[in-house]
Amino acid sequence: MMTATACSLLVVGLGCGGGGQAKPDGARDGATDGVMDVVTLDVAAMPDAGPKPLSLDFSATGCIATDPVAARCSGVAPLTLTFTPIASEGLTRFLWTFGDKTPSSSERSPRHTYTVPGPYEVTLTAGGSPEVGSIQKSRLEFVHVLAAPVGAACDVDLQCAPTLSCWCGSAAPCTPVLTRGLCGRRCDEASGGATSCPLLTVCADLSATGAVPLTATPAAEMWRRPLCLPACGTDDDCADGFLCRDLLAGQPARGWVRACFAKYPLAVGTRCGDLTGKPVDADCASRTCADLGAFGRCSADCGAIGCPAGTACAHFGDGRNLCLAACGGGTPCDDDPLLACEPAGAKGPLGFAVANDPMTQAATYCAPKRCTTSADCGPAGSCPAGGGNCARK
Repeated sequence: MMTATACSLLVVGLGCGGGGQAKPDGARDGATDGVMDVVTLDVAAMPDAGPKPLSLDFSATGCIATDPVAARCSGVAPLTLTFTPIASEGLTRFLWTFGDKTPSSSERSPRHTYTVPGPYEVTLTAGGSPEVGSIQKSRLEFVHVLAAPVGAACDVDLQCAPTLSCWCGSAAPCTPVLTRGLCGRRCDEASGGATSCPLLTVCADLSATGAVPLTATPAAEMWRRPLCLPACGTDDDCADGFLCRDLLAGQPARGWVRACFAKYPLAVGTRCGDLTGKPVDADCASRTCADLGAFGRCSADCGAIGCPAGTACAHFGDGRNLCLAACGGGTPCDDDPLLACEPAGAKGPLGFAVANDPMTQAATYCAPKRCTTSADCGPAGSCPAGGGNCARK
């Protein structure tokens, strides 16, 4: 604190005589004429400027939306925010209360998660040394936690919007497919079908067989049913941890929809099957693990439901109509010794033709490798007499 400085003030004036008159030569009458009066006065010390008033406010990061006029932060439950004080330099101790009946925090910039929708008041109390003092700042309804929409992450039903449930939440997790629950609703025929899904969502049939009773599904596979999911065009349209997937459409629709979901079940063109090479249909979003290559490949009967984007309907010499992934579309083809990027047109049971090829005429597809002898297929496969395509031994 700055100190006061004492000073003296000199008062200087002309002495006043008893009526002396000015003389022609400028002199004055009287004994005191022309005498200067000098008086020294002690003046009270002038204090320097005192301490500045304390100021305190706070901000939050992690909000989906902010309203600077109303000083409001909003986001979807569960909402995790990081609070930061905006305080005078002398304020070094902080105590936060978050308005949701959770314990207070004495961290300078705490991280806090609001689990249930609603408005919350945030209060910050800050203090310093005894000379500095303390101050408090409260903001009524500073945090607005919104109910989570379809496809948003969740832990319990209360976090989801009305008519939605938290599938695979903390009470019945579906790991490893879903590391967090997601807000959704059934869209099977008993629940109203595809038309019952909210705006900007679609009904995707994630069941392994097309008809799975709710009570017959293990807790870890609660997602195995028709569910309303967010519609999407690219991965950027989906929440963290989810991809924009081609999934089977829920009844009564047939075909495919684009929706946000986890990496599993596997996409058309992906390697499938168990360690022995036995195809496992449930691994595939299409419900078909076709006997192609050494391990099997997710495909679909394109004669019945068509093919998703990036694949084509191949008519095989053995009578099957299967969706094949186009090479260069992001799906690997070098993870199976009996498959390769092949053009349509080969003869034999595993040769195929593509009608109304949506790709260029020079397109290749991840299909059984062409061969002239069994040596071309390696130890895992064989080549028919006279050449053709590699098949599993």
